[in-house]
Amino acid sequence: AQQPGAPADAIPASILRQEPGTVHHQFDRQRVLWISNPGTPPYRYVKANQSFEPVSPAGIESRWLTGGFRMTVLAAGPQGEIWGLLGPHNRAVVRHNPEQKTFTAFPLPLPPGHPYEVLAMTVDGGRIYLATKNHGLLRADLSAKRLIRWRTNPADPGSLPSEALLSLAQDPAQYNHLWIGTFGNGLCQFDKMTGHIRRFTMANGLPNNVIYAIRPDGNGHLWLSTNRGLCRFDSRTYEVRNYTADDGLPGEEFSLRHDAALPDGRLVFGGTGGPT
Repeated sequence: AQQPGAPADAIPASILRQEPGTVHHQFDRQRVLWISNPGTPPYRYVKANQSFEPVSPAGIESRWLTGGFRMTVLAAGPQGEIWGLLGPHNRAVVRHNPEQKTFTAFPLPLPPGHPYEVLAMTVDGGRIYLATKNHGLLRADLSAKRLIRWRTNPADPGSLPSEALLSLAQDPAQYNHLWIGTFGNGLCQFDKMTGHIRRFTMANGLPNNVIYAIRPDGNGHLWLSTNRGLCRFDSRTYEVRNYTADDGLPGEEFSLRHDAALPDGRLVFGGTGGPT
């Protein structure tokens, strides 16, 4: 993703040198683009200078910065504020205060030496949902300092079909529902009140069972990028409309973390054929 109106060469060279699948993009409520990566400090676009500049870790205690200031995952909070998962060991999440330009850090109740590699995050008040690469779904309750983990159970069709997760999104209309994209097992509707999961796969019309990204639009739809095109999924009726190269896509294989919701409401997805 790129900041609208920014020069083509505005993205820092240190970011461009990183593996594309490790770079996170998120617009804040001021319509400003943030970029983060496990190997560099986070950057924020400064319009006056027409450049991305490193973000100051103001407000974050030094004990959380022993590996340098890194935010391995970005997310927008309920008011459009930026939240970040502090790397390299994911020991805390931070919330940015745009008025004061400072952060507040919240320790995560993860055990020392934990194996969890987090690929996506959503913020639900004092609860943080984390999609992990190989260990299912986590929920960190910040005030209670409690961690809950949902795993797959072959005997329970209402559990996760796989613990290899790629993406997360809050349902645009139903607060109790969270959507989860998996690596090879389709899309899941997660009920935050009961923990029950409803599964959707190619058998339900999806073009592919690898769900790299989930982006809600303003019309009750979820847009899914997959290994075989884009899918418009109606979160209310579960109707599916798939888009392939025959519909004008430059390519059908999309990529992890090659997606963004632009401030004007447009959605962008990237893959082997370029951006869509």
